[in-house]
Amino acid sequence: MENEVATKKDIAQLVTKEEFKKELDKLLTKEEFRKELKKELKKELSKYATKDDLRFEINELRKDMKEIDERHNQRYNKILEILDGIAEQITNNRVERAAMEATFQRHERKLEDHEVRILQLEQQSA
Repeated sequence: MENEVATKKDIAQLVTKEEFKKELDKLLTKEEFRKELKKELKKELSKYATKDDLRFEINELRKDMKEIDERHNQRYNKILEILDGIAEQITNNRVERAAMEATFQRHERKLEDHEVRILQLEQQSA
């Protein structure tokens, strides 16, 4: 095997201590890396809602749902009032019809009774 001896050319290609320190200074320290990482994480997380944001939105949705529910109940109550009125009219009409039917039957009986009496009177006078 040949002995390898470093030539001047080979030594010139090696990094000097100063160059190594310059390159090393360009790199981040652990603390700087952590700070940069925290900044990036905060920046990325700021795109998403926090628990407080979600709680606020949930409360707003609950308020909206209560308002919608109240409006729905008001409309429903109006419909029930209208239906109650219609049911009352139907009941009144049934009662009135029954009363009219009873009156009609009473008049019908009186007419028959008058016819019978008239026939009797006619037979007596004849």
